[in-house]
Amino acid sequence: MRLFLFLFLLLITNLIFSQVTPAEKAALLAFYNATDGPNWFSETDADPTNDWDFSGNVTNDWFGLTVSGGNVVSINMNPTRNTNNPNNLTGVIPPEIGDLSSLRTLSLFAENLTGTIPLTLYDITSLITLDLAGNNLSGTIAPEIQQLTNLVSLYLQSNNFSGEIPVELTTLNLLQVLEIYSNNFSGEVPIEITNMINLRVLTLSYNQFTGYLYPEYGNLINLNKFHFVGNSISGIIPSEFGNLVNLRSLWLGNNDLNGELPTSLGNLANLQALNIFGTDISGPIPTEFGNLINLNSLMLTNNNLSGVIPTSLGNLVQMNNFNISGNQISGELPASLGAME
Repeated sequence: MRLFLFLFLLLITNLIFSQVTPAEKAALLAFYNATDGPNWFSETDADPTNDWDFSGNVTNDWFGLTVSGGNVVSINMNPTRNTNNPNNLTGVIPPEIGDLSSLRTLSLFAENLTGTIPLTLYDITSLITLDLAGNNLSGTIAPEIQQLTNLVSLYLQSNNFSGEIPVELTTLNLLQVLEIYSNNFSGEVPIEITNMINLRVLTLSYNQFTGYLYPEYGNLINLNKFHFVGNSISGIIPSEFGNLVNLRSLWLGNNDLNGELPTSLGNLANLQALNIFGTDISGPIPTEFGNLINLNSLMLTNNNLSGVIPTSLGNLVQMNNFNISGNQISGELPASLGAME
């Protein structure tokens, strides 16, 4: 009898504490309506078991939803993060999203959302991952983003965002991934971004950024990926980029860069892709590039490089993509690169 009573009380307790609050359920309903929930692919397919059914309790069975401890902790409408497999969300992100105060993940990748980021979203201070990439969102990043102090990953690429990066974003000390390429951001990137030493991925390509490459970027020693292609960045590549010894991918092409390729880039022994194309960079290819033994892609096309191909490039036995066309470089390719002529 006691065991039965204990199990009964445990069941009742679990039921009570597994239910989301009325405010969270109302926020989910607002999100469902604002993004045309009845026409989501998950709602119109042959599987009714994962539908959002507001006549009953909110559960983990709802597509893309994770509930824990009586709170919604994750909304992920494209779990495979496949651009060819979104969930057909259209419309806008409603302001009621801010009532989901325990969210750790909000992923709306590659949908058809428009409008702006509601200011209330920045009230969700528990957010760890915010993925709004691949939509048609517009507007700016508000200074209130500084409230997201637990944020680790921020994906805003492939939208229509504009304006400058607010300096408040650079106070997010836990941020490891900042992907904002293919938008309409402009102005200079705040130099304070070079204080974000936990960054591992920084992609700023295909915007309208101006200014230059700060030597202080060399402080970001944990970077694995730094892409800054297709902007209006001028000046030289600082020698301090040679400090980024954990880099695997460095893309700086289609900018107004000048000067010479710094020999210090030869320090980047973990580098796998070095793509610097369509600039005014001149001078020789440094012989130190022969130290980049893990490099499999070297794209230096359409610059003003001159001189001869260093024989040291014969050390790059991992290379499968080598292109230096559109320069004034002479000499024969090392034997190890000959198959790529």
